[in-house]
Amino acid sequence: MGRGTVVGQELQNNITGLDDVSFTPQGRCALDSEAQHDAALKIIIDEILAAGNIDAKIIINTTTVHPTTSQEVSGKVAQKNATFISAPVFGSSLMAEDRKILIVLAGDLPGIKKLASYLKGVIAREAITVSDKSEKAALLKIIV
Repeated sequence: MGRGTVVGQELQNNITGLDDVSFTPQGRCALDSEAQHDAALKIIIDEILAAGNIDAKIIINTTTVHPTTSQEVSGKVAQKNATFISAPVFGSSLMAEDRKILIVLAGDLPGIKKLASYLKGVIAREAITVSDKSEKAALLKIIV
């Protein structure tokens, strides 16, 4: 997991103190399939939701999960007055180190607008907004 990633009890203890924008873990890590990514995202989101008040927080998932998983998670997060942005990444780890990855964004448009300063030129060469529905980002990866 990347630097700054918190999991389990540590996540629950720290989520309310995190900035308004929080990224979920990225990369394959020990996960072998997209089904495992879906399960992992659901567990992480449930831990975030159990942590307490997440009002006005933006949670960004940069892994590729099934569109219905994004839709389900987005609904759960919205019930807690927070925002979920689906942001799957095109590119390898080496491309990420050189800020050459492409990020596809879908979800709450005002939330995506707030993310702009964290993405293009900082962690990616480009960030493309595809929809206001979080489940649409993964569909672009399927097409490509």
